[in-house]
Amino acid sequence: MNANQQNEIVECEVIATINDILGRVTSDIQVANGVASETYRVINSEMIDISSDSESDSSSSSESESSDESECKQESSCQTKNKKIPVTKGELTVYDLPPIENLNITLPVEDLDHMGRISSIIDFLVVVQSFKNKPVMNLDSVLFMKNGSPLGHVFDVFGPVVAPLYSIRFNSSQEITERNITIDAPVFYAPNYSSPITDYVFYQQLLAAKGSDASWRHNNEPPSEFVDFSDDEEERMAKMKMRAKRKFGDNHKSYRVPPNTPNSPRQMMNNNISLNSKALNVPHFQM
Repeated sequence: MNANQQNEIVECEVIATINDILGRVTSDIQVANGVASETYRVINSEMIDISSDSESDSSSSSESESSDESECKQESSCQTKNKKIPVTKGELTVYDLPPIENLNITLPVEDLDHMGRISSIIDFLVVVQSFKNKPVMNLDSVLFMKNGSPLGHVFDVFGPVVAPLYSIRFNSSQEITERNITIDAPVFYAPNYSSPITDYVFYQQLLAAKGSDASWRHNNEPPSEFVDFSDDEEERMAKMKMRAKRKFGDNHKSYRVPPNTPNSPRQMMNNNISLNSKALNVPHFQM
């Protein structure tokens, strides 16, 4: 072993001893003062301060983490803002409707009848749960608060027939807060007033209305003249009326349906029963 190799071995042992001593001194100072002191390291016979490096590394990492968090928050907020309700072409949502005008009416408290309570508030919609065996309110009927001030027009009716739910639309959720409208607040209606304040739903009109599950352009509901028919006779009569309207225009009243053609399947059934009753010579009671 030559002199250079011996010097290198001695130098390495000295550096290791110095690092050990510095580590012990640093730990003793931290315990005594209760704060982190500067940390040193000996590399190649040079004493280097590594506390600033660690601080810079930690600060840079914290800055990168904070920037990443801010970016994530911004992205999530942007995604929330840009998130839209899936709709078909030409379909309108509740957000596309025009603003609602304020109702400037107030009724005496004795003219009101307790009909339900506010069950929930969703964005700018207030949902009213009605009591059982109360008259069913039609769309655009006015519901009131306990002091006689108007809550708003009925925007939609849904739920069970015996106890339907009503939704009241507002221009914003802030408007609901400003008017002190809260959950479980009692809701009233005016039974002694007629339309447009109070308008009832009549089941006969609902049964007479024709509905359809068919799909039209862009998966929207079909127009009334293109609805499905539940009976071949009704479809035939509707086609005859459409042909008459195309042929005579607005003066389609001049078109006359053949006198022996029944207007509905029930009339056709009654005619058949009547003919059979005459043939059998038995009394006939029309349905």
